[in-house]
Amino acid sequence: MGDNAFRTRLLTAIAILSVLLFLIWAPFLEFFFALLVTGLAAYGLREYHRMVEHRQIQTETVGGIIIGAAVTFSGYFHHQQTLSLALYGGCAAVAILHIVRGQYSLPGLACSVFGVLYIGWFGGHILLLRGIPQFGAGLVTMTIAVVALTDGAAYILGSMFGKHRMAPTLSPKKSWEGAIGGFAVALAGMTVIYLLGSVIGWHAFPAWSLKRYLVIGALLSVAGQTGDLAESALKRAAGVKDSGTFFPGHGGVLDRGDSYLFVAPLAYYLATPLFYQ
Repeated sequence: MGDNAFRTRLLTAIAILSVLLFLIWAPFLEFFFALLVTGLAAYGLREYHRMVEHRQIQTETVGGIIIGAAVTFSGYFHHQQTLSLALYGGCAAVAILHIVRGQYSLPGLACSVFGVLYIGWFGGHILLLRGIPQFGAGLVTMTIAVVALTDGAAYILGSMFGKHRMAPTLSPKKSWEGAIGGFAVALAGMTVIYLLGSVIGWHAFPAWSLKRYLVIGALLSVAGQTGDLAESALKRAAGVKDSGTFFPGHGGVLDRGDSYLFVAPLAYYLATPLFYQ
């Protein structure tokens, strides 16, 4: 990647993170954070349906986008049961739309339902995580930090030292050296977050032990890299290089958000039981 492309990629990442962190940490703007996440989910669903259509599979595009985005927004109400019920209703609604419109293709129905689950339900967990009392903003920031550090370090270290390809068929540029480097940097980031809480006394982050922070960071880092590869598999199956061009230097919304989709549910289900121990 040339200097100009790298600069564009860096500036885009800084702009995205700045907006996200502002909306996350301003309590009176939580609703607008929910709208932003829902809007990104809707656009990601649009990209997803376009990729599926590359394989001549007829999906419930408009209905799938609206329903999937509604499932994501249901996370704003801060109840896991509400998000689960929205998932059930969303999948049922998409199936009904296929029947009403006479779209009896099994691949089409399966892809439409999967879009609601993969983007709508997974994405809704970001809002669930934000809604955890006292620690929501810190936990979302922690999740973003793990993904951003893993991705950024994997890209830089992989470019510098990568020799052994992780998945040459799916993503030829990803290397084991980059993946391990990203994993290590993510753990270093979790150590910093632990120190912010235990040493400096920033109580926005949970009072967990360093070991707990490192274990959670390790699991989230692996999940993020898995999500990245999973989206690469979708693009490979669809025969496209990027899901879109929404973010300059980064590709589409799914290209930028694939790791977060996999990490957010795991972060939520790992974090919430620990508050009751």
